[in-house]
Amino acid sequence: MRIVLIVTSVLLLTSCQTQRKDTASQDVARFVVNIEKASETSHPDALQKPIIVKPVVYNSENLRDPFELPTMVRNTKQYPNAILKEVSLDSLKLMGIMVEKNQRWAMFKANDGQLYKMTEGMRAGFQQALLTKIDADSVTFTIDANTDVGEKPRDIVFTTQEKP
Repeated sequence: MRIVLIVTSVLLLTSCQTQRKDTASQDVARFVVNIEKASETSHPDALQKPIIVKPVVYNSENLRDPFELPTMVRNTKQYPNAILKEVSLDSLKLMGIMVEKNQRWAMFKANDGQLYKMTEGMRAGFQQALLTKIDADSVTFTIDANTDVGEKPRDIVFTTQEKP
């Protein structure tokens, strides 16, 4: 009786293992067929038609040089007390205002992580804006007029606290 039971168990296990192998091989075969069908194009003629690209005429006679600063940013005057000439004022963050012997200092943090101490009369940024006023919680820069493009002088105000 034991021998019959053992032989029956072995036969069942062998047949199950054969079914699993067949099922796995069938699954792989179906997968390969699906991949081959998916890689075929629905319109085989589409790959053989030439694509016509129309030529584009580029005329840069009345355009500025792309490697030159725009006139609104470029300042023809160069000031000896200008700092951070290679950054925009927008990228500076006012960190605080200090008072030392009745003189106010504004502390700015640039994108490079460095802190810069500025006083009234100093210039900063691409525009070489003049630091005209340091109040208890704000700083005012004045950007010079660029008469070439009809620009008027304008003020930019930085504050230490965000307004609600």
